[in-house]
Amino acid sequence: MPVLVLGLTYRDGVAELAYSRALPLIERLIGRGADVSAYDPLIDGDEIQRLGARPYRWGERGPFRAIVAQTGDPLFRELDLSLFGELNLLYDGRNSLRQLSLPPGVTYLGVGVREASPGGWSRRPATRP
Repeated sequence: MPVLVLGLTYRDGVAELAYSRALPLIERLIGRGADVSAYDPLIDGDEIQRLGARPYRWGERGPFRAIVAQTGDPLFRELDLSLFGELNLLYDGRNSLRQLSLPPGVTYLGVGVREASPGGWSRRPATRP
């Protein structure tokens, strides 16, 4: 299954991979047979390949069934989900993408930051344009 991981650094805006939760995530996804691509505006494609993922070019179409946002980088709020025709799930680890317009059939799961609802979870079914 093709998966896109957004945000590899420990936190957005800081080019530091120490303590990044994206690294073990990529490792586990690959270990379970996922075809993992990744993007971080602060990490170059060569480094992404060394981490075991395929570099994704921002703004390109992709076959991803799931997108996992690990950081709350402001660029990710501009993500055009219509580029991903096979997308089923947007998993938002910082609960920062809840305002994105979801294509039909895409489920949003926001976790991490406890501002969307009590308990920190926010689930939103696909919205129709």
